[in-house]
Amino acid sequence: MTVTFSVLGPGEYERAKKILNAAKHPGFVGREAFFRCATTGAVTVAQIDDQDVAIAMVAKNMLKALSVVTRAQGSGVGKSILAHTNPRFASVIGDKQSWFEKLGYRAVGPPKVGQNGKHLTQLMELSGEQAVADLSSIALKPSDDASPAQEELESLFSLLDENASSAKLETRLRMLDQLYRRAVQSNHFRDAREIMIEAETLIAMEESESSS
Repeated sequence: MTVTFSVLGPGEYERAKKILNAAKHPGFVGREAFFRCATTGAVTVAQIDDQDVAIAMVAKNMLKALSVVTRAQGSGVGKSILAHTNPRFASVIGDKQSWFEKLGYRAVGPPKVGQNGKHLTQLMELSGEQAVADLSSIALKPSDDASPAQEELESLFSLLDENASSAKLETRLRMLDQLYRRAVQSNHFRDAREIMIEAETLIAMEESESSS
């Protein structure tokens, strides 16, 4: 079985909706949610023999929806599309939690009632070395002629990695703020964008835990 992947643009909602319907996705995914994922993350479709069989919707490194059409369930395509998109966080329906745990995710905080009021959802995060590696991926690539600003930025990334699991939210956000300023000063705008996404994700996690 050969699985191929493609990314949908913000104007391809109808194609996404067709896949979600064929997969009997338990929650409603509207145009606004689709557009948010397509513009701040990615809406990825998996295909087998040129047929759409699965969809994964990610916004700001958070998996918002993952569905496999009925005829392809149990084929491993769900695992394949999750590995391909590799989101650090996932909002998971309660009965799917054990499946995500087998793929390296751990629960963060207590479960909450979903927007439809029918399902419990659980925030999950890639655990252990996988989570640290994902956080480290925003670091600068080594350069033979690294400037002092680049060296300082790299040292701040290292400091953030060392404290990723133990530092309080306020401390981590302060470190991310320093990283953002250094990245902009060094004209590393791609890194600056990733830092902003990391900060927004941390805040979202804190708000989720506070409201539970």
